[in-house]
Amino acid sequence: MLPLVFPKVPKVPKLPKVPKLPKLPTLPTPPNLPTPHTPHPTPHTLHPTPHTLHPTPYTLNPTPHTPHPTPNTQHPTPYTLVYNAMFNILPGLYRRYRRRSLYFIVAAIATFATVLAIAKITLAFDITPVASRHPVETQTKNSDWQDLMRPQIERIQFLTMSDRQEVAMGRQINEELIQYNGLEFYNDSQINQYIKGIGRQLAGNSDRPNLPYTFQIVDNDEINAFATIGGFVYIYTGLLRVADNEAQVAGVLAHEIGHIVAKHGLKKAERLIVERGLREASQKDPNIAVRISAEVALKLSRSRGQEREADRLGMETLIRTGYAPAGAVQMLQKLIMTDEVPSFLRSHPAPADRIAELEEAIEPSERNVGKGLDSAAYKARIQRLLASDDDEN
Repeated sequence: MLPLVFPKVPKVPKLPKVPKLPKLPTLPTPPNLPTPHTPHPTPHTLHPTPHTLHPTPYTLNPTPHTPHPTPNTQHPTPYTLVYNAMFNILPGLYRRYRRRSLYFIVAAIATFATVLAIAKITLAFDITPVASRHPVETQTKNSDWQDLMRPQIERIQFLTMSDRQEVAMGRQINEELIQYNGLEFYNDSQINQYIKGIGRQLAGNSDRPNLPYTFQIVDNDEINAFATIGGFVYIYTGLLRVADNEAQVAGVLAHEIGHIVAKHGLKKAERLIVERGLREASQKDPNIAVRISAEVALKLSRSRGQEREADRLGMETLIRTGYAPAGAVQMLQKLIMTDEVPSFLRSHPAPADRIAELEEAIEPSERNVGKGLDSAAYKARIQRLLASDDDEN
């Protein structure tokens, strides 16, 4: 086999170098030629009549200084100023500036107008005696509206008094009961502390726990208990002797606390003041309201709705405090079986109806769940009271 012989490839000749182009010469800077001032073709013809644009410059207001035909005859009222500000000035400012700060101005003006309106209504229906504010000829004009509105305003003021005012009024009622109704208290400190301890537990679990309650034992064999304005609760020694256990006493105290929570004493006294025509007299003499409130607490019965509400609130307080709910029912059952129905049960609804409603509100499985059903422990706590009763017999 013959070897393959390849011919040699001739070398490619190098290309000649391209000569560099010569630099272009720099042109000289042309001199700053002055710009000749060409006058405006019509320099003074833009305003052919420069002083004739306002031929009558002072005739826009023919009577610029003419005073108002009736100056100072009627001053704008605050309501007119507020109306103009809200519907004339503010919309223009808003369209011109469109600033969010105008919202604050509108709110401030609206608040100011509301305050003015409330002040006007308050002055129109002031509950102070008419004779001290108006002459005789104006009394007839306003008497109809005042007689219509004053009881409602008084009702709001009477029922919205603060807790401090209510407690202060309760102290005055307490003094009234002692001085003029012959109320005497049982002085045994040990039994008083025992009853106060039960009452404070219940009050702390009521719907008005911040009210400073006062629990007092009345030295009287009558089976009775009542409450007055301001957290004052009274329970008689006769009822403590009849009770079989602590849960029954707690049921009575919880019921009276329910009256205080619902402000039944205030509502009853307020209604009697209006019915007896003592509105203006009670404003001049606060003792009238105190005497009527004492009468409400000691002598007058509650309404059907108030008793049911106090039963419901009392049962809720009793259960929250941990007492057996059966205590409240047992006490009512025990009292209606006595020879004479106690005075504080002589009200609507009848005791039998109240017992039925309480039984429905209690779960059968929870009826006897809780503290206070130990009769022996209760008798031991009030042994001095029971012993004094035996000594008298």
